[in-house]
Amino acid sequence: MQAQGQRFLSSWEDLKDLDEDTLYLKERLGSIKEYNFQTARAYDDKHYSMRIQFIDAKYSYVVLFAPYMERLGVCSNTIEIENLTNRIIFTLRGCNVGLNVHPVKLDVKLDKDNRITQVDIIGASQHLLKIFKHQWWISEDDMRAVRKGAKFTVSRWDEKVTFDWRQVEPVIKIRNNGMGNLRRIIERNK
Repeated sequence: MQAQGQRFLSSWEDLKDLDEDTLYLKERLGSIKEYNFQTARAYDDKHYSMRIQFIDAKYSYVVLFAPYMERLGVCSNTIEIENLTNRIIFTLRGCNVGLNVHPVKLDVKLDKDNRITQVDIIGASQHLLKIFKHQWWISEDDMRAVRKGAKFTVSRWDEKVTFDWRQVEPVIKIRNNGMGNLRRIIERNK
């Protein structure tokens, strides 16, 4: 208990001199360098919107994924957020779907610093195929392999991304690939 209290006091000392805007930036976006890393590497010129890197990013970057999906023509810019312990579920509403087709959901697992450790994107196959192709720059040849079914994995940025057809609904699984580029930026800013 005393160790936890001491850790709280030392973290408060670090934050007491920050103004409200700086504190918000630190909690929500990490740092200016991290924000620049996200925006510089993630811009999609064709769709005039930002891709994001999920792994090791602050959870609030997922909100930037909604306008990107809207530009792809997958869903509207409406998000419902369900906050659970060490996990957040983002439901993207307004998807262009038929009967009995669910909206796109992002099941995001977090660490103690509210950084993303893994993501599962669940939804209609027509939406997931579009997301997979454009978010992670999948070639047309590789997309033919993805459409055949089973399981297809690519490694992009700090992420290992798998399109998995082996479940009732297809799912895109995003995991850490061990590169740690964003993690190094975070460590340098501490």
